[in-house]
Amino acid sequence: MKIFYTQKSLTRTALTSGFIAVTAFVSPSLAAPALVENINAVTDSFPDLTVNLGGLAIFIADDGSNGVELWKSDGSAVGTSMILDINPAGDADPGNQTGLVVFNGAVYFDADNGTDGVELWKSDGTALGTVMVKDINTVGDSFPSNLAVVGSSLFFAADDGTTGNELWKSDGSGIGTMIVADINAVGDSNPARITDVNGTAYFTANDGIIGVELWSSTGTGASLISDINPVGNSSPNHLTNVAGTLFFSANDGTNGTELWKSDGTGAGTGMVSDIRLVGSSSPGNSGGLIDMGGTLYFDANDGITGRELWKSDGTAAGTMIVKDINGGGGSNPGGTGGFILMNGTLFFDADDGGFGNELWKSDGSAAGTVMVKDMEPGGGGSDPGPMVNVNGLLAMNACDSVNGCELWWSDGTAANTALAADIQAGIGDGDPQALASVGGTLFFSADDATIGVELYNAAVCSELDPLVPGCIPATADAAKCAGSLGKLSLKLLSADRKCAVKNSDAAVSAASYEGQSCEDVARYRFLGGVASMQLKAPGCVPDCFGSGDASSRAVEIEASVDAMHGAIYCDATSGTLQDDGFGGWVPVAATQDCANTVTKLAGALSKGLVSCAVKKATAQIKAVPFDLAACEITAIDRFEQSAAGLTACAACLRPEAIRDEIIAQSNNANSAAVYCKNDVF
Repeated sequence: MKIFYTQKSLTRTALTSGFIAVTAFVSPSLAAPALVENINAVTDSFPDLTVNLGGLAIFIADDGSNGVELWKSDGSAVGTSMILDINPAGDADPGNQTGLVVFNGAVYFDADNGTDGVELWKSDGTALGTVMVKDINTVGDSFPSNLAVVGSSLFFAADDGTTGNELWKSDGSGIGTMIVADINAVGDSNPARITDVNGTAYFTANDGIIGVELWSSTGTGASLISDINPVGNSSPNHLTNVAGTLFFSANDGTNGTELWKSDGTGAGTGMVSDIRLVGSSSPGNSGGLIDMGGTLYFDANDGITGRELWKSDGTAAGTMIVKDINGGGGSNPGGTGGFILMNGTLFFDADDGGFGNELWKSDGSAAGTVMVKDMEPGGGGSDPGPMVNVNGLLAMNACDSVNGCELWWSDGTAANTALAADIQAGIGDGDPQALASVGGTLFFSADDATIGVELYNAAVCSELDPLVPGCIPATADAAKCAGSLGKLSLKLLSADRKCAVKNSDAAVSAASYEGQSCEDVARYRFLGGVASMQLKAPGCVPDCFGSGDASSRAVEIEASVDAMHGAIYCDATSGTLQDDGFGGWVPVAATQDCANTVTKLAGALSKGLVSCAVKKATAQIKAVPFDLAACEITAIDRFEQSAAGLTACAACLRPEAIRDEIIAQSNNANSAAVYCKNDVF
């Protein structure tokens, strides 16, 4: 389904009824990516560290004027902005030490405001809600690092200038931000790899006596779990929670770096298996450790097969190689893109020695561990990674000898693993980085070789989800059919608005008028048009159009128009809204003409946006360029210019709010349940 992005904020009208489950499955795909905003008009903005905060993408970027600061985006250009210039004199560098971590409805990070040094900050996505949590080191930088949510607290390492770099925690308030334990009384304990296991923080630290070992804390003090290496540092790494048990790699000084586990007690901490009898198997050094269905998966080198994919149930007998992918040496699984879980399957990159480093998947069995697709034929390898699971679809950076390194997607099958777009045309690399899933939409950075490294996004297209931006019909015939459905929806939308105008005229003059009858006539015409389409082209109306039930679609359009009347037909004199009896509002005489004019302008804007959508879908099917953003901006600018010339309008007539609502309504009327990603109608 196609809801094209616009350069204005979209406040989509939700469609909550009338969609019936389809009978034919159509695999999801990734929509063509779109530039969200050219943040730095001179060079690269380098968007990075993107996280999802309540459906908003929060990230860092450099606009060329304010330095590296904290930004947000709802996926539209107008909805993309700097949250706060934390450091007016330079770079705040948010997340430089910590990354961005979501905790209790806010994003936490380290930042330098140019006055207090590098300290712990938080943001709720607004300027007022972006504040320093606490000036931990009042004479310098506290350098917060290793942020991790553990139970109801945020744990991290910080240096208060007195105790050194030690373990801290915060509840998000200044008074609730405090040191947990001074583990190293004479220096820095450098807590790291903080991991939550059932509300307890597990981490590594150096107390200055026994070296870098495994510790734990519930928020009050800290305890050494075990001195794994009595003669040096065991250096626990890749701490991973699997069903309440901590797995990690460690070196006991005798067996090398092997797989260990712990239940939080010394007695319950031990080596799982000495995978490599002579030397270190170094579990997780390539792709890390990951939990899939209560079983640990990781890479390891047993000294015989090379570095391959392994799994463990926590016992020596249950620790085994999954598959020797590269019979002539190590396949180095996860070396480029790491391990990613999607739909109960493990995805990773691996080199089988023949096809090069390509995308693989595993269900945990040797037979079920297979290459997904040879994306770069000839043995060169596409080197997929980084990767991210976006609403059940794998998005990744992958390279081929024709398009360079670009954005690819896969549902786990060869047939549905494809290039999403050649962002930097030709052999040049668009090089998608900082991939993140935000509300089911992919956000990433890429370089088109013209405007530099900027923010892009792309949504997942699925027949089963009618509210997805960026999708197009699968064929030219489908586009034509969808366009016709969109125009019929627009006619109904326009007719309902005319009914609203007539109803308001009658209400002001105290004349009799049956608004519901007017809407009924419009609905019958809409249903007749859809039926006519079905007769001319059987099967044209897709399942995602309410399984052919156009009545439900008509009700949704009428409801969206009724819901909007409050933004146009308001009573500014009394300060109250007047209910017309079926969901709309009517004006007083002084504001009637203005309200009706705005309604007509809204209809013109709808028509313009629908036209842009149809042209874009047609152009993309034909593989010809079309500047959708420019088309939509032209339509929106016409509305704004006309609205700006209105006089004697009520204070409650807010053209910008009406504009945004119209954008959403038009996208729904033309696209939701119309522009379906649907190969079979």
